[in-house]
Amino acid sequence: MIPCRKRVLRIFGLIALLVVLFPPYRETRINRYQERGSVLVRRVTTGERGFMFLSRFLKLQGRTISEKTGEERRIALNKSFFLGEIGVIAVLALFDYFVLCSLRKRTKIL
Repeated sequence: MIPCRKRVLRIFGLIALLVVLFPPYRETRINRYQERGSVLVRRVTTGERGFMFLSRFLKLQGRTISEKTGEERRIALNKSFFLGEIGVIAVLALFDYFVLCSLRKRTKIL
């Protein structure tokens, strides 16, 4: 393999590994409140997004209901954001490969 190709693969492989180790997630929390003597139940839904280490994400993924408070919590992979990250990394890797390696072949600077 050409040294330039190895360098580009190493750099973008490391970035792709970080994307896989810290997946983007979406969290939805649903709380239900009922006042004493009332028939009405108030439902409050909150959302959150972020990144989480892979082992923690796999442990928390899915739907859980708290026994104490009755809070429902759903954690799912943010697929569109994840695929977007992978796509951007692939496009930038190809761009860098063609630009940097072709420049290196022409000028022998890098």
